Amino acid sequence: MKTRIQRLVFKFIIISSVLSIRLGAASAPQHADVIIYGATPSGIAAAVEASRMGRSVIILEPGRFIGGMMAGGLGATDKGVVWTVGGLAREFFEEIWQYYLDPAAWKHEDRAAYLPRHGQTHTKDMKCQWYFEPHAARLVFERWLEKSRATVTLLRGERLDRAAGVEKKDGAITRITMESGRVFSGAYFIDASYEGDLMAAAGVEYIVGREPNSRYGETLNGIRLDDADELGGIDPFVEPGNPAGGLLPRIEPRAPGGHGEGDGRVQAYNYRLCLTALEENRVPIARPADYNPLNYELMLRGIAQRKNLKPEKGFFTRVPMPNLKTDSNNTAGFSTDYIGGGHGWAEASYAEREKIEAAHRSYVQGFFWFLGNDPRVPGALRREVGRWGLAKDEFADNGHWPTQLYIREARRMAGLHVMQEDNFSHKQKNGAGRIVVAPARAPVPDPVAVGSYALDSHKVCLFLTEKNTVKCEGHIYKGVMPYGISYRSLLPRPGQCKNLLVSVCISASHVAYGSIRMEPVYMEMGQAAAAAICLALEQGVTPHTLDYPALRAHLKRAGAVLSPEKPEAPAKKTKNRG
Repeated sequence: MKTRIQRLVFKFIIISSVLSIRLGAASAPQHADVIIYGATPSGIAAAVEASRMGRSVIILEPGRFIGGMMAGGLGATDKGVVWTVGGLAREFFEEIWQYYLDPAAWKHEDRAAYLPRHGQTHTKDMKCQWYFEPHAARLVFERWLEKSRATVTLLRGERLDRAAGVEKKDGAITRITMESGRVFSGAYFIDASYEGDLMAAAGVEYIVGREPNSRYGETLNGIRLDDADELGGIDPFVEPGNPAGGLLPRIEPRAPGGHGEGDGRVQAYNYRLCLTALEENRVPIARPADYNPLNYELMLRGIAQRKNLKPEKGFFTRVPMPNLKTDSNNTAGFSTDYIGGGHGWAEASYAEREKIEAAHRSYVQGFFWFLGNDPRVPGALRREVGRWGLAKDEFADNGHWPTQLYIREARRMAGLHVMQEDNFSHKQKNGAGRIVVAPARAPVPDPVAVGSYALDSHKVCLFLTEKNTVKCEGHIYKGVMPYGISYRSLLPRPGQCKNLLVSVCISASHVAYGSIRMEPVYMEMGQAAAAAICLALEQGVTPHTLDYPALRAHLKRAGAVLSPEKPEAPAKKTKNRG
């Protein structure tokens, strides 16, 4: 009896000790001047900028991997007009250039053989290389963080407690708590996540989906019925010609609404695969455990209608990366975009997101398995797709699969300024059919970055028409001229949160975000957010009251491009400041 009591007392002491340690940890937050949520390229750029300005930083990465899409398969950089890339983003691509100058970087081909294979690979006079392998991006980001380790702490696997993890006082965040129980406090916070989870948990207003055109007087927002793609009269039913048999996967039974109306849907997500046809470096793409050939039935029926099928073209892109690899993305028609699969992502719980992520992986794996193995697919196409596999020397710590789902759009803040169509100069045809530039009706007065990529939204949904055919809507691609991105679009309204800046899910309409959502721009906005915070701390003001000319002067010294007018010569980069 005594021994049993002793065991119980000992067990109680152990449990009490563990609880006291946990409670002690929870009551003693880890502090830094700047807390950054998300080790995306934007978050890493923000951390490096804050470190160079002498501030302490903690980066909280909810997953295992850093570098977001740039280290996760998006090697064919969506840079837009090259001279608009500045600051730390420019430094990144200069380091990629230097990396590939080393002959040791070339395992399966040499630089001289690679560079001519795509006209957008590099810009020689800027000494920037825009296309790169995933591991090269990860190496650059890891090197940046290593150089900054005296002031920057990176913690992986720290997911925000989204239900109760943000504490505020007088309109400012005081501390945030992770699911692990760890607590962090800071003078300022930056949400650099693709989802905007910290922003949402802090009570900042945001939107998911598409605004109606009427909200901001736009023309390209909302549901796109008038320019929806007709899928060639392809039968939409599981049993062709039999509506009673049900619709094929992801086809909605009716149009999502009227043209130009708003809804809560988002453009399609996918994975950017790093593929190779080089046998010694190729890992076959396996059939997913939950493989469903019906997911690809629409594509199969579309293939059957094609008279001039070219197996080496279409279905997925094969943009050449160094060492005989690709960045393979969605392309026109049926491809790797999992249309409709991401609609619930932004507000989903972590467990629900894991299921959505798994569904996207299954869809993309199944896509390649189907094209390469299903006997109904023409033999020439099967053989062409079957040549390709995952690169053995990429993502070795993730089964050679990309480490980041391509979340093209999730939440978007409704902040001090909402970037919208009026802020852009459009390319359009005049009465004579010539391309002319329609100047922006409302250029921003406080740019912290310059965007230049087209207004680009991938498809949003498939739906059944009244004629029992399928249409696909949501696609937008409209060229723009370089334009300024407002500093105020990084700021919540002060009544909602005083000490948070948002560098990825910024304040923009769905249309405007279609251009802004490019990784170099995310990096530039991350750098600007950190600079604004550090200047505010130096001057004893807040980011909301910070004098914009002071921020502009600092960013220009840091090599940022702030004018949408092309400079006479390439922007000169300030020497590394740290």
